[in-house]
Amino acid sequence: MAGDAKRRLRIWQSSGSFAAVPHTQPVGNEQIFTPQQPVLHQLPDEAFVPRPDHIEASFEPIRQEVAAQYVRRLPSCTRQGDQGKNVPQVIFRLLLLKRRIESLLMLPLVAVGYFYGLAGSRWSHLETVFFFPFYHTGGAEKIHAQIAQSCGSKNALIVFTRHSRDGRFKEDFSASGCTILDISRLTGSKWLYPVNFILRGVWAARLNRCRRLHTIFNGHSNFAYKLSPWLRKSIRQVDLVHSWNSFSLIRIPYIPFYAASVQISQVQLKKHQEKYAGYGVEQRYIDRFHFIQNSVPFPVRAASGKPRQPFIAVFSGRPGPEKRFPLFARVARLAQQENLPVQFRAIGISESDAGTASGIVECLGNISDAHIIHDLLYESRVLLLTSSTEGFPLVVIEAMANGCAVFATPVGDIPLHTGNGQPGVLFSTSTNETAIVAEAMSGLRKMVGDPDSWDRIAQANIDYAQERFSMSVFDAAYRKLILTHENPPA
Repeated sequence: MAGDAKRRLRIWQSSGSFAAVPHTQPVGNEQIFTPQQPVLHQLPDEAFVPRPDHIEASFEPIRQEVAAQYVRRLPSCTRQGDQGKNVPQVIFRLLLLKRRIESLLMLPLVAVGYFYGLAGSRWSHLETVFFFPFYHTGGAEKIHAQIAQSCGSKNALIVFTRHSRDGRFKEDFSASGCTILDISRLTGSKWLYPVNFILRGVWAARLNRCRRLHTIFNGHSNFAYKLSPWLRKSIRQVDLVHSWNSFSLIRIPYIPFYAASVQISQVQLKKHQEKYAGYGVEQRYIDRFHFIQNSVPFPVRAASGKPRQPFIAVFSGRPGPEKRFPLFARVARLAQQENLPVQFRAIGISESDAGTASGIVECLGNISDAHIIHDLLYESRVLLLTSSTEGFPLVVIEAMANGCAVFATPVGDIPLHTGNGQPGVLFSTSTNETAIVAEAMSGLRKMVGDPDSWDRIAQANIDYAQERFSMSVFDAAYRKLILTHENPPA
């Protein structure tokens, strides 16, 4: 845990080359983040991308320092703050200036690539291009694959720009009918960064020559953001933003090139609008955010068919620090000490990931078969999520559709669907880990002690999922956005 805490405190800036390392104060067994003026250190390529709250905390001192330096020069760029103080609104302008200077400096390399791209064969059939970083295991990758399946065709191209850890969703992307191209060997390496500049020119030339190309969809691809200024204006560019994270800052200098930005979380959409307004982003760009609810195919289930024994609490997620599997393991350990008749399972966590917790949690590792995942959820009574940050995880939809009660932290859009009149437990905090464990234990004790409520809870959540999370609505919204250029409601 100490190693994870140190890694979380390394904050990648948009260039990916340096990080701000904030000060920490030990409190008990925890490391408490205390932002101060950051010190720049060189980081290895594999450095971890931190939690969004750490990114925001580390970015704030930079914002304040820059604002203090420029407020006298830009007196017109001030607005009234929440406490009645003038808050400088210069970050957006400075980031735009930074991008323009960088573009000027890299122009010779981009030009070399552009002329090379002009000599290549013409992709005359392309109408839509999707840029995604990965096809490995992950909720974002699952959504990206569903979007490709909804809007893909033989006249579409999918480009992967980062190295994937596994091939979990590669077949799902292939099922879209799109041509698949993986350029991660060239675009995913820091050691080949000058080549990245040349590739921007190559891709700009090839895509600008595609006269039938009408839309480029960017799902969290850094390369696609850096490519966006070099594309002709008649190509409509759309991006997808899952939650407030490092990409929320990386994309700021490039938002003028995007006609629409999709948010999958109403809470995160509002947060982006507020943060961007604070950074001085023009309202016309803020108004380009639109909400489309995530969804996922799921079977039609009956509550009466759920197994009553054993009582299973399940975790689903990758072993990243934001998912906080160790908290789930702490709940399992306490339940074992109390002899509470609950079995604990973890989807997406291997025994090596779990370490000593594998003795009390059945670790199933990555599962690629959706039918198996749905069956595992149907066998379970509780989905227990301990995440520090989320947009709106697909597993919540899958769990509710399979009759699970959802016990979760109040992050992203989870509070809109859990504990808000729906059976389940919405924890009172996402930061106090002791309280999360205590509230999870309290909810398990209550539910285990009231077996008569199990079918009622299961049926209520099944009905809710079938009513709210229709794949037909999801498909229609993305088809309008990408194929017919109709924006969903803001």
